[in-house]
Amino acid sequence: MLAVAAVAALHAALVLLGDPLRHPSVDSYCHASMAAEIARGAWAPRLSAALPWTIFASLDVDHYWGHHLLTAPFVGALGQLAGLKVASGFFFLLVPVATCLVLQARGVPWAPLFALAPLLAPTQDWRYLQLRGGAWAVTLLLASMHVAFFSASGAARRRSLLALLGYMAMLSYHGGVVLLVFHGGGVLWERGARGGWLRGRGVD
Repeated sequence: MLAVAAVAALHAALVLLGDPLRHPSVDSYCHASMAAEIARGAWAPRLSAALPWTIFASLDVDHYWGHHLLTAPFVGALGQLAGLKVASGFFFLLVPVATCLVLQARGVPWAPLFALAPLLAPTQDWRYLQLRGGAWAVTLLLASMHVAFFSASGAARRRSLLALLGYMAMLSYHGGVVLLVFHGGGVLWERGARGGWLRGRGVD
């Protein structure tokens, strides 16, 4: 797992530091700006102040507040541009690390290689190296899947963790909706497999 984190961090650094004055996504600057406001003490930053001629002028809701809160320490400690890049790299490496942990927990051979394989796809650089809540939501999705279907904890503990993960996702990227759909599909699949009505379709 440490090797996966090291490779992912190196990959992110090579992309993000290739041009020290720019970032792969324009959206990232907006999120870093909101995080900087939180770092300065504004716990409810207002996007409408910076974007008065957009929809945010009448719908001034920070839908990414949880993600901005997590980004604030990076921006506050390193400055807006450096904090933006380091935070982007950190949230990026959480995706292959979480993938590796879930695969290892299921006993999948060569789990680190499977976790790192997507780094060969350029879409990973374009999407997951953006400072957006989407990358964080993927990590929460993997954690939710593990807790829901593979954790040995008791039912009360699992439900509490699922509620917490869903709440964190909802604060960060509307991710609670994605987790709910994913969880519902998993429950139907599991019950179908136990009940036998999926037999003959690849499930024993």
